[in-house]
Amino acid sequence: MKNLNKFLPWIAIGVLLVYIVISQRDKGVDMTPYETRITVLQDSITVIEDVNEDLENTLDLLEDDVETFTEEVERLNKKIRTIRRQRDEKIKHIDNLTSSELYRFFTERYR
Repeated sequence: MKNLNKFLPWIAIGVLLVYIVISQRDKGVDMTPYETRITVLQDSITVIEDVNEDLENTLDLLEDDVETFTEEVERLNKKIRTIRRQRDEKIKHIDNLTSSELYRFFTERYR
């Protein structure tokens, strides 16, 4: 009897816990709206990932185009510097001509 009195509170707590679990099971929550919302969110994530992949591919193509255009601009700048240098050399040469040489230069140039 002494042993029974020791375990009686524990038995009562166990019975109470079993009752709570069983009573909660009967109150079931309708998960359908939540499952629908989760499915919609997963679909949205998939669409966004596809759009992101397309944007990354477009970015890669544009980066390649930018690199190509940069190389073309550098090539044209080099050509412009060469032409400016040649022009400056011709101007310097003309500045050093005497009056008679200038007269002959323009006479021969516009015939």
